[in-house]
Amino acid sequence: MAKQTKTQQSAKNPHPPLSAEWLYDEIMASIEPDLLTKNIPLLEERYKGETEEQKKMRQEHYQVAFLIFDRVAADLEKEMKADVTLWKKQMAALANAEISVEEQSQLTQLEDSINSHQS
Repeated sequence: MAKQTKTQQSAKNPHPPLSAEWLYDEIMASIEPDLLTKNIPLLEERYKGETEEQKKMRQEHYQVAFLIFDRVAADLEKEMKADVTLWKKQMAALANAEISVEEQSQLTQLEDSINSHQS
């Protein structure tokens, strides 16, 4: 199967799903801005004068940031799953209510038709 480009995907779906990069950056922005996708390529230059000890401490800090990221992402995933499940139930209830209203309308029309023929 040929891989589709983002442009081809967008042409089929005008509302593409959120990107993994966007979600990663949204979560990581409040945890450790150094680890944003736009900042990672700049880290070597930004910290070129640091000592080995400073680099080791920074790397440990980043590992903690990724652990926090994992927790936040897992919590977000649970929350989104619960929200989507609830939304689906609400939409199903609305759809069933609409069907019931339509069926009731048809029954009323049928009753009216029967009653008018009996008169």
